Amino acid sequence: MSLLGLFFNPSGLAPHGFCLTWTPGLIWLHAGSDALILLSYVSIPVSLIWLLRRRRDRAYHWIAHLFVTFFLTCSTVHGLAILTLWVPDYGVEALAKAATALVSVATASLLWIMAPRLARMLSPAELTSVNTELSHTIAKQEATLHQLLGIEQKLRNSNSRLEKNVAKHAADLRTSNTRLLELFAKRVSTHELLAKSEAEYRASFEAGTIGRVQLEPLSGCLLRVNGAFAAMLGYEAKDLVGREIWDFAYPDDRAAAVAEFSKLLAGEIDTCVMEKRYVRRDGGLAWMRMHATVVMDQAVGLPRIALAEIENIDLRRATRAALRATEVLLRLSLECGAFGVWAFDIRNHLVWTDRSASAMTDGEVPAENWLALAGPEYAAWVKRIHPDDRDQREARLQALFAGESEMVQSEYRVSRPDGEWSVLSHRCVVVERDAVSGSPICAVGIVTDMTAGSAALTELQGAKANLERSLQQRRAVLAHRHLLLREVYHRMNDTLQIVDRLFARQAERLNDRAALDVLSDQRSRIYALGFVHGELMTSVDVETFDVAPFLHELCEAVLANGADRGACVAVESDHLKVTLGHAIPLGLLVTELLNNCLRHASLPGSGRIAVGLRRSADTELTLTISDGDHPPAEAARAASFMAGLETRLVRDLACQLGAESKASCNNGLAVEITIFHRHP
Repeated sequence: MSLLGLFFNPSGLAPHGFCLTWTPGLIWLHAGSDALILLSYVSIPVSLIWLLRRRRDRAYHWIAHLFVTFFLTCSTVHGLAILTLWVPDYGVEALAKAATALVSVATASLLWIMAPRLARMLSPAELTSVNTELSHTIAKQEATLHQLLGIEQKLRNSNSRLEKNVAKHAADLRTSNTRLLELFAKRVSTHELLAKSEAEYRASFEAGTIGRVQLEPLSGCLLRVNGAFAAMLGYEAKDLVGREIWDFAYPDDRAAAVAEFSKLLAGEIDTCVMEKRYVRRDGGLAWMRMHATVVMDQAVGLPRIALAEIENIDLRRATRAALRATEVLLRLSLECGAFGVWAFDIRNHLVWTDRSASAMTDGEVPAENWLALAGPEYAAWVKRIHPDDRDQREARLQALFAGESEMVQSEYRVSRPDGEWSVLSHRCVVVERDAVSGSPICAVGIVTDMTAGSAALTELQGAKANLERSLQQRRAVLAHRHLLLREVYHRMNDTLQIVDRLFARQAERLNDRAALDVLSDQRSRIYALGFVHGELMTSVDVETFDVAPFLHELCEAVLANGADRGACVAVESDHLKVTLGHAIPLGLLVTELLNNCLRHASLPGSGRIAVGLRRSADTELTLTISDGDHPPAEAARAASFMAGLETRLVRDLACQLGAESKASCNNGLAVEITIFHRHP
């Protein structure tokens, strides 16, 4: 159980009344006694507090406050004793008793400490004796005071006469001093204001981000230059002082600038504002805007000094030119395409359209004029919107105006004068918001005529539906075709197996070795044909299959059919896809060559035949069959092997595959056939 649960969870405990067997007399005796004690303990602190507030001159107030705390904690314990008669909050009662114990120990300890001090306090009799002595002393002092008052009165009269004389002279001095202080304060204030103004002007002059200069009015000589203006021209500020400002003006602008400045000096204008080119230190030109004024000498009526602020406006001019170019390009783009611009002044409830957007309204909303949203022009245009689309468009615009959406897009139909309907797509975005409330102020939108696109989309959707129907029909036909092909392959495989069993039955009745070899070759060919159809029947697309596992199983079957010769076959093939047209002649060719090796090439009892099919180029496959590394073959075996390669069946199969064959008898007997085949 947690610490909080130990003190504040009364579950599992019985109330105190249970210990008293709920005897009414005992319970109410306990409750009444604790209640009376509680009231007494509460009334005692109240009376102490009242006494302390009435007699604030008493010493050791803190002892009384400690007793107040003691009585209050005791009253809390008795109040909780009443509560535990019915509610088993013993943890809270234990905490209250612990607090009471701490306060009791502190009160008792401090009372024992303070007891000697309290014992040393004077008794009432001693206090009476002291008061009597004090009364005699006070009487003597009062008699002395009367004598002193008489002397003081005499001195006061003499002092009064003296003070009148001093006051008269002091008043004269104060008047003079006040006048001097006023003059001095005015002078100090004037100096402080001048110093402050000078410091502020110097700080603003030097730290400004725009150029500031002071000129000699008649000559245009630079008296003071800040760092910003010097940086604009590529100089240090000290290099410009003493030079005429017209020296830096572009020659073509100099005469006009001097003439404008002369008007300022003559008093024809109050401020001279001009934009002109300045020549930089590196020879480049910089466009600058100058605001100049003069300070007149009121005594003689002539200009005393000229002040000018100079701002580099290269970026502003470039930006202005770029904006003009962008505006022209945007206008041309909008006029060339099927786009129009709408602008909404949300705060003033106004709407504006360009010429393209006005044309889409058939001139209902005049172009390039701000119109009231509640005006007749805009209202007439809204009435032309299809009733099914009007409310949706208005709801989205109101959501944009209320700031609920940053961007809205709607597509709606509008009636044309010819009775047909145009389809317009309108996308509107908030471009400015109030800096304080964040509510939208201005919104700009693009309207697009989607009539042609909508018709084209309808046609495309129809074409798509037709194409999907055709595709479903084609898939159904292909599925039926695959089903038929699998059935054909299955029946062909079954037929070839029947023929193979007939040959096997026939071989059981023959004893001639040559006839048995012929039947074995025929069975191998039939197995190859059946195996091709079986692979196609189990393939995914019913048209191609992987040749590598096909060769492995085919060679094992041929080897099993000629197992009495004691040879083994190792097959290495790339994973290639082959069709029925290549699989049948390839399987028959491998069967013929492998039988030829088993019969003529491999050594009796320990021959190892290697079969390989590799892709040597994008359109070439290389089929190799050899009986391994042996000494040069015997003439008889080599002749038999080569004769097997020249059979009509092998030539026909190679011709069907478009293949070229090459045989060798150097290190054993081997044949290499190059097949021209494109991967499907």
